[in-house]
Amino acid sequence: MDKDKTRFILYQDLVYLSAMIITDFLKITEKYNLTEYNFIQGHLADIGLSGVFTGILYNHIKNKRNRFIPLVVPPILLTSWEIIEGFIPGQGTDPIDIACYFTGSITAYTGIEYFSTKEKRKKIKEQLKNIFRHRTQSLDKSLE
Repeated sequence: MDKDKTRFILYQDLVYLSAMIITDFLKITEKYNLTEYNFIQGHLADIGLSGVFTGILYNHIKNKRNRFIPLVVPPILLTSWEIIEGFIPGQGTDPIDIACYFTGSITAYTGIEYFSTKEKRKKIKEQLKNIFRHRTQSLDKSLE
């Protein structure tokens, strides 16, 4: 794996870990009645956890034929854990958590596949420049 992709995965995992830390902080503030519960408090950590696992797996799989393993394995393992946890008295299975696991894995995998190398970022940047250049030109024409 090239250095750009590895560096991108590291940065992406740091963002996901930061999201998990923020979520835990928000849960603490809710515990002491400083904030009210919201969706981010309950589910951002689930997205982050799945994203981190996806990045770690992607970084360690060298075979191109197995490139979809990081997309599938983390959410399946986390979903299995969520279901097992549902059998514990006082715990429950939250379907939104399961959706968050898949969302985290999909966003992490997509980020790695489409934004991880300089060439890909350069191509996307050029496409965005062309879109905005076209819109600016059409706006200038409409103002004349």
